[in-house]
Amino acid sequence: MTLTTDEIARLRRGEPVDVDVPEVGTRCVVLRSDALAKLMGASGDDLPPEVVTELVDRAMADDDAGDPLLAGYQSCRP
Repeated sequence: MTLTTDEIARLRRGEPVDVDVPEVGTRCVVLRSDALAKLMGASGDDLPPEVVTELVDRAMADDDAGDPLLAGYQSCRP
């Protein structure tokens, strides 16, 4: 894989680079190892509860939107 001067500069700034990798057969993201370590080390433990609640609500809304049985679940609520 060969990176352009612009892509190298973006990596030096810690930005991800979207590249075409013919050997893989798709586009891939190149990250510096320290950026990946930071991303992998991120957990919900350091997020405020309000943010976690909002993220869960959004995720559940996506799931609920495609659930044909949701109305039945809601009718069982006390």
